[in-house]
Amino acid sequence: MSEDADAPGNPGETYQAQSRAARMTSRAAQEHLSKEQHYLGGGLDCELLAVYPYFCNLHVFGPARIRGLVSGGGNILFAQPPEIACHATSGYHRSRVIFPHEARYIFMPPTHRLSQVLEAPFFGPGNYFPYANHAPAIQGDWRAAAARGEPILKPAADIARAYADFPAQLRAAFDYLFAKPHPAGPRPRYGDYTGCEITEELIDGQQVRCRQIVRQLNHTEEVLLRAVQRLDSGDISLHLEHLTSPKRSRYLRTGTVDDDSPDMCIVKHGILDAIARLEKRYSAGNPT
Repeated sequence: MSEDADAPGNPGETYQAQSRAARMTSRAAQEHLSKEQHYLGGGLDCELLAVYPYFCNLHVFGPARIRGLVSGGGNILFAQPPEIACHATSGYHRSRVIFPHEARYIFMPPTHRLSQVLEAPFFGPGNYFPYANHAPAIQGDWRAAAARGEPILKPAADIARAYADFPAQLRAAFDYLFAKPHPAGPRPRYGDYTGCEITEELIDGQQVRCRQIVRQLNHTEEVLLRAVQRLDSGDISLHLEHLTSPKRSRYLRTGTVDDDSPDMCIVKHGILDAIARLEKRYSAGNPT
C-alpha cells in the first residue's frame, strides 16, 4: 500500500467519499473515483469500478461483486475476498488490490489488458514516462460517457472471448521457445523473473519431466505464474502461487488452458507477457 493509504483526510472529504460510495450499490452503476480516500462499509455490487489516478484509496468492508475493475495505480483494500470477474491495469501503473487469505493479505494481479476489457475511447498509448511511451494508458471522458449512457466496458461476450486463442498461442510458444536447449531450474526464489525451463513435476505421485514458461511478479508480494507442459503427453496445466505466504497457507490455484476463471486469467495474462518478453530475448540472440 502507499504511504498515504491510511491517511484519515478531513471530515468533508470523508463525507464526500462515503456519499459517493453509497451511490455505487446499484449493479448498473458506473463510478469514477478521484484522488481521495473512499470508505465503503455496506459492500459493493457494480458493473464497473474505475480507480485512478495514483493515490486514490478505496477501503471496502462488506462483500464486493465487481464485473470490471480498472485501475491506474490506486490502492484497494477488501475486508473480504471479492468477486472480481476481470481486473485490468495500465502498463506503467499497477494497482494494489489486496484481500485476506489465511489470516494474511494477498495481492490480486491483473486478469486482462485494457484493450480486452474497455471500449476503444477509454485506453490508448501512454506518454507519462519515457519508458512507457507505448504502454496502454487509461484515458477518455468517463463521466461524460456514463452520463450519456455510453458503454465503457466491452460486452460480456467479447470479454469472455479475450483468451479464445490462448491454447493455440501457448502451444506455438512452447514449440518456438524450446527450439534450443534450456537450463533446468531452479528459478530465483524472489524477485521479478521471466524464463522457460526444463523441470520435473510431481504428478499423480510420479516425477514427470516437463517444460514450463514462468512469469514471477515482484509487486506488493511475489506471485508465481506458470504454464507447464508434460513432455510425455503434451498436456498443459496452469498454476498460480503466492510465494510470500508460508507454504502451508499459500494461495494456490491450478487449471487448464480452457479455464477462464479469474485466477486462470491472471495466469494467462502473465504467461502472454512472459512469451512476449522471451520472444524479444530470442530475437536479441539470448534465449536463456
